[in-house]
Amino acid sequence: MSDTSKAALKSMRPYITGMRWKILGMMLICDSTCDEIEEWAGMRHQTASARICELRDRQYITDTGKRRKTRTGRNAAIYRLTRKGLDALSID
Repeated sequence: MSDTSKAALKSMRPYITGMRWKILGMMLICDSTCDEIEEWAGMRHQTASARICELRDRQYITDTGKRRKTRTGRNAAIYRLTRKGLDALSID
């Protein structure tokens, strides 16, 4: 990784954490697709997709196996909070 990439990543760390929390908070309200999160949170696709992958890899969210149409008409995975995700938000 280049020094400029490392610096960019370091500068984004506080925001990435906030973005993860924003997504988890949205998922308290309803199961969501990446497209819905992008629209609701005002995130670029690359940003929302990366945060969703991180949350999925950490087992805070899971793919429900269901699909819903995006704004462009494509099928997209619907994600749901896991127990671990709820616990991370301190919600019972």
